[in-house]
Amino acid sequence: MKKYKFLIKNILSPEGKVAIRLGNSETANRLLSYFNSRAWKRGFLKLKKYNISLLPIDQFSKEDDYLGSVNGKNSAAYFSRRCAKLGYTFQSFNPNNEIDAIFEINTSSTERQGREMDESYKHLVTEWPNDEVNNWFGVYSKEGKLVAYVWTYVVGEMVLINRILGHGDYLKENVMYLLMTRVVSTFVNDNRINFIMYDTFGKFENGLVMFKKRIGFKPFTVNFKR
Repeated sequence: MKKYKFLIKNILSPEGKVAIRLGNSETANRLLSYFNSRAWKRGFLKLKKYNISLLPIDQFSKEDDYLGSVNGKNSAAYFSRRCAKLGYTFQSFNPNNEIDAIFEINTSSTERQGREMDESYKHLVTEWPNDEVNNWFGVYSKEGKLVAYVWTYVVGEMVLINRILGHGDYLKENVMYLLMTRVVSTFVNDNRINFIMYDTFGKFENGLVMFKKRIGFKPFTVNFKR
């Protein structure tokens, strides 16, 4: 029990409990089926219900309100500003115009968070989905090179962080903080979106948990609906 103190606390005493409507699209139905799946090794609990890393952005009326909530010494906003001062820029992009750059980012490190990269990152993908559901955002160096990206799903009132990765050679320049603060700011300005989900907080506190918390994510219990 002591070993899983972090996980248990997030389950028993979450930041809050919310219901999120995903809509009735093909992507929403697929995600709903996945989120609500159960297995004996999880005690037949839903796969995505407890300990969800969630940022309710409907609490912010404008971008500055969000940035003010993650400001201060050694904060997400602070690291984001430092990255921008080095000449890095943020923008949405078409992944099919950045096939080689995405593959270079995916293979720039053999492991992340102490775990070997999944096999899916090790193969060159020649075509990525890019439409009103699949949105891509990236950070570019001053030389115009894509050095970090996030692939999001827009489903109902929620944005799901589907895949996020930075080039191993650029992580120390805080490219991930610039990427995520600007992504959140982008959707704060979109009145259709009320929540951003970044998977779960996992079983233990680590560097990724600290990153999520700095961006503003907190553990919630979520009931996903159509």
